[in-house]
Amino acid sequence: MEDKKRTATVRPSRTGSVIGIIAAVLFLVFGVTFFSVVLSENTSEGGLRVLIAMFGLIWVTMCIVGIIYHTRNFRSWSGSPNDPAATSLGVFEYELAPDKENSADFEAKLRKLDGLKKDSLITEEEYKEKRREIMDEKW
Repeated sequence: MEDKKRTATVRPSRTGSVIGIIAAVLFLVFGVTFFSVVLSENTSEGGLRVLIAMFGLIWVTMCIVGIIYHTRNFRSWSGSPNDPAATSLGVFEYELAPDKENSADFEAKLRKLDGLKKDSLITEEEYKEKRREIMDEKW
């Protein structure tokens, strides 16, 4: 039976990181431009200006975090799941659960064997031997 271990990557590829960097920079430029224009308007509402400034600060912070994340990811990408830098960024191994199809196949084999015995197509000894083989399979 084949080994059921697989590797999953839960981080962007190099191309995804380049796209992420470009998008984050564009959002940063758009945000800085937008908030500077909005805050330069003569708004008599002081509370509204504070709220807009706080939102602008959060926007710029998230853009910078995105740029840092994608830059770090881009630099550490080697394509190897055994790379320590890759592991720290979210590459991990997991085991697959047993396939329902394999369980159904196992059940089908036993039912077919029982049918052969009931129809007297195989002897009791052949039945026991084949059943033991089926039961010894990994399921």
